Amino acid sequence: MFSRVVLISTFVLSLVACGGGGGDRSIGATPSSTLSGQVLVPNGMLASLETPSIGEEIIGFVLPSAMADLIGVSAAPNGTTVQLVRLNNTGGVDTVLAMTTINSSGRFTFNLSNLNGATPDITLAVQLADGLLAGGQQLRSFVTSNVVDITLESEVIFQRVQTEVMGAPALTDFSITEVESLVSGLRRVTTASAINTSGTINSDVDVNNTILTNNTDLINFFNAAAAGVVTVAPGNNNYMPVTQSVVYTYQGTDSVAGGYTNTTTIGAAEIIQGVTTTRFISTNIFNSDVILATDDTFTEFIANTLTGVFDFTDVQSGDSNEPLMRIPFPYIGNDEVIVLDESDVFDGEAFRITLTSRTIVNTMAVNGGALSFLNVIHTTLTLDAISSTNESVFDFFFAPGVGIIRRDFSITDSGVTRTFSEELSVMPAGL
Repeated sequence: MFSRVVLISTFVLSLVACGGGGGDRSIGATPSSTLSGQVLVPNGMLASLETPSIGEEIIGFVLPSAMADLIGVSAAPNGTTVQLVRLNNTGGVDTVLAMTTINSSGRFTFNLSNLNGATPDITLAVQLADGLLAGGQQLRSFVTSNVVDITLESEVIFQRVQTEVMGAPALTDFSITEVESLVSGLRRVTTASAINTSGTINSDVDVNNTILTNNTDLINFFNAAAAGVVTVAPGNNNYMPVTQSVVYTYQGTDSVAGGYTNTTTIGAAEIIQGVTTTRFISTNIFNSDVILATDDTFTEFIANTLTGVFDFTDVQSGDSNEPLMRIPFPYIGNDEVIVLDESDVFDGEAFRITLTSRTIVNTMAVNGGALSFLNVIHTTLTLDAISSTNESVFDFFFAPGVGIIRRDFSITDSGVTRTFSEELSVMPAGL
C-alpha cells in the first residue's frame, strides 16, 4: 500500500531523520572563530541611534525569527556601535576588548581569532556602546555561543544575573548554557505574549521582567541556577523520566493490521555530542514488526537538556547533525508552533517540519479509562511535503512523573493514509 519503503522506515522507525533546522545551539555546537548577531531595539529608539534608509528598513522587515519578539522591535540601524567586553565577577565591565559597527544587513561580527582565541564564556558580553542610549539605558547580552543577539530579553537576564551576583554568588556560578536557556526561553514567552513595546528600553525591560517573574518554569529555573549548576530544565525532566529498567507496555491499534502490543524499556545512558542521553528500547513501535516484517527492537536516544527534551536517535546513527525537539522549555502550550526546518529532504522530497505545543490537558484517561493522568503535555510533530499532499504527523502525550502515556502516528503517502495509536496499558513499576 505504501509505495516507498525508505519513507516508511524513516518516519516509522527513525521517528524523523531531521537533517537540520531547529534545536538548541548549545547542543553539539561547532567551534567558530567569529562572534556575530543582531541588535534588536524598540522602534521608538531608532531615531536616537540613527535613521535607517528605506533599503535598511526593507532588510529589517525580512530578517528572520529574531524579529518575532515583542511587537514593535526592529534591528538597530547601520553604523550602531557594539562593544565586546570582559566582565568581572560581579558583572561589571573590566575591559573593552573590541568594538565594531552594525552593517547594512543589521548584524555585527567580531573576529575572535584576533582576541587571543577568545571563546564563549560567562565573563564575556556584547553591548551597545556607552553614550548611545539616553537616561542610563543599557542593552547587553552574555556571550553564550558564537551567535548571540542583543535584545530586551538578553538585557533582562543580564540584569537579573548581575543583581544576583552582587550578593553571595559569583558570576561564574552561572553557566553559559543556563543563561542561554533563560534568554531563549524568555524570548519564546514574550513572543507568545504579543505585547507592544513602549519605545524605551527601561520600560520594556520592566515588562519583560514581569513576564519572567510570572512564568513559574522560568523563575524556578533562574532560582535553581543561582543556587548551583542546573543539569536538567525544571518541568521537563518530570515529563520524561529516565529511570533505568522501567518498562512501559502499550496497547496499539493499526488502522490496517489491527491491534498490537509494544513494550518500551529504559536502558543505559550514552554520551552523544557531549550530551548524556538515555536509551528507550521498543519492541514493536508503531507496529514496526508488521510494516517491516522483522521483530528487531528499535532504540531511541532521549536527552533532558536545559532547553527541553530532545531525541538524539538520528544524531547517534549519523543520519543528522541536530537532535529533534520533543518538549520545548519552557512549555507555553496554546498551539505555539516552532519551525524546526523549512525544507528537509527525505527520499527525494522536501518537507517542512514543525513542532506544536498544545494546551495542557487537565485530565486524560487511557486504556479505556483504566488509567487517568493530570496536567498532560501534548506536542505534535508535523512533516508536510512542500510539493505534494504527503504528510506525517506524530502526537505525543506526556504525563508528569510517568512519561509517554499515548503516542499517535498518521502517515499519508500518495493519497493513502495509515494511522497508529499506542496507549499505556499498565502503570510502569518503579516510577
